[in-house]
Amino acid sequence: MKIGKIPVLGASVALAMNLGVAQALEFTDTVFFGDSLTDSGAFKGNPDARGDGKFTTSPAKVWAEHLADFFSTEALANNPDNPGNTDAGGTNYSQGGAQITNPQGIGQTPSPQNATPIHDQVSYYLNGRDRVSRNALFSLWGGANDTFYNMGLVGAGLPPTDAVLNMAVSAQQLVGEAERLAGAGARYIL
Repeated sequence: MKIGKIPVLGASVALAMNLGVAQALEFTDTVFFGDSLTDSGAFKGNPDARGDGKFTTSPAKVWAEHLADFFSTEALANNPDNPGNTDAGGTNYSQGGAQITNPQGIGQTPSPQNATPIHDQVSYYLNGRDRVSRNALFSLWGGANDTFYNMGLVGAGLPPTDAVLNMAVSAQQLVGEAERLAGAGARYIL
């Protein structure tokens, strides 16, 4: 997969939705990986989140839920570390505070659960699957928490140039997750 296709698809889907053309696109499912901006309730029942488990729009829907509604799919939270409060069949693996690969969640208080990194979210989804649906729309949204984490490191004395290098690694790791999905058969990655 060529890396240039990833931003083009994202822009194309956004443009198509604005033009009303997206209804011609038929996705069998929508699958989400990311942080609090995409999280539809992974921490329900956890003291780190509001009653519905969301961090950013509680009680309103996050963008992932609106997108899933638009395509007549779902964005139910699926958090394997919170099985009693999320849906094991859900397709939204996003978790508030998640970084790309670092397991230290951002903005969390001491609680019984940490934010699962995006890499691990993708692994949960791919576990036991040889191939994924070629007609599903996959979304990867991340990097802000990696930025916050590195800003904290700079505040603690890390040279800014090292933080920039760390962010370049995080960006490459997120691209690697898109490549992993594409390698499993995903055609539509936002």
